[in-house]
Amino acid sequence: MHNLLHDRIGARGATPRGRYFYPVAGGLILLALLVGLDLLNAYATTVVQGDKFRAMLEKETAKGMHFQAAHYAPITRVGLFGMKSDSGAGENGLKTIVSLTGRHVTGAFNPLGIFLKRWQLQYLHFDTGTVMLQKTEPNPNEPQPPGPPWYLFFWPDRVYLKDIQCDDAQVLFKLQDKE
Repeated sequence: MHNLLHDRIGARGATPRGRYFYPVAGGLILLALLVGLDLLNAYATTVVQGDKFRAMLEKETAKGMHFQAAHYAPITRVGLFGMKSDSGAGENGLKTIVSLTGRHVTGAFNPLGIFLKRWQLQYLHFDTGTVMLQKTEPNPNEPQPPGPPWYLFFWPDRVYLKDIQCDDAQVLFKLQDKE
């Protein structure tokens, strides 16, 4: 009786299903993860290089720097968290910065910023740039911006910039409506 029970227990562990099940299941799970990451990477590239993302970045740049309009050339994803654009510009500034033009713009995202509900840029780098400044006075009668839309609970609602660099910059001042 003991040998019969031992043979059944031993036979169960020696079957191909018992020996290969966990390595095959682990391999399939790893393969599914790799395919999922590849699809997520392709989707992230499509989003970053898309017109909607560029429009959102232009809107946030205009809002954050108090421009009436901001424009970027098409954005290309570089590496895992990087991006680049041939140019970026803001015009008709309402505050201290009247206009801003940059060439060969590169930047990098901090992916952990999404958990803080914001697009967080580690840096922006311009090869060349021109900025026009003017003297401004604070306006206490400035209207408050409207409340945030409902979907911001699920999506980043701000753009944060940690560092900005420019290799060659021209700074112009606008005083008494003259450069």
